[in-house]
Amino acid sequence: MTLKAIIGRRLLLGLAAASTAAAAPVPAAQTTAESREQVKLGDTLPSILDRFSAQKAVVDRIVRETKKIWPVMPEEIAYFMSGSKPEQDITGAGISRPLPTRGRLAQVWSYGTPETFRGAIKHHKARIDHIMTTKSKRALKSEKIWLARMEKALPLSETYCAKVERVTAASGYEPAHSKLITARDALKAHVAAIMDNTPRKMEGVVIQAQAIQAWQAVDPFVRSLDLDAVHWPARMAESVLALEEAA
Repeated sequence: MTLKAIIGRRLLLGLAAASTAAAAPVPAAQTTAESREQVKLGDTLPSILDRFSAQKAVVDRIVRETKKIWPVMPEEIAYFMSGSKPEQDITGAGISRPLPTRGRLAQVWSYGTPETFRGAIKHHKARIDHIMTTKSKRALKSEKIWLARMEKALPLSETYCAKVERVTAASGYEPAHSKLITARDALKAHVAAIMDNTPRKMEGVVIQAQAIQAWQAVDPFVRSLDLDAVHWPARMAESVLALEEAA
């Protein structure tokens, strides 16, 4: 356990003791030592948090550096038909920006993959072949225009998708992010173990408070989706009230 954590816990315990001190003898319930398991969990919490924070720093650095060299989707492959994908950064978050040829509206644009354009080329060629067997040639010009667009977009999409794959692989983001998830799961399991213990003394409550504070290192969006973690503050409040009633 770090010196900072030890000093912080002793300071909180001192404040708690000062606020609850009374002239009457201390009841037996208050002289019971905090469980060894809870104290051990509290002592090892800083190292668990440090491992998570260190790995988060690695991932954050990769994201910052990759942002500078991330490929920009060519406007020619902006596509909203079946098989298209949203333009995303290395984390999978959508990239919102305007396209000069499509107005000033900033949004997450979708693009056609090479498979998408190959399928579209095949479709338009088949349509042209069919039209050539009919008397009416009204749709022929439109199909040829679309075929030319798809044939122009295909190599651009191939180049763009290849660049995304190369930058992603070279960045090391995926294995780093996988390690971050493992570290985050370990932190949650540790905090959950602390919160599942019923404190015997104020020391146990302080350990719970430190655990909840450690959980704040996790991304707010991720925390908001964790239905177990959202109840931890209320659980700590119950522990405080239980100790107060036992005093």
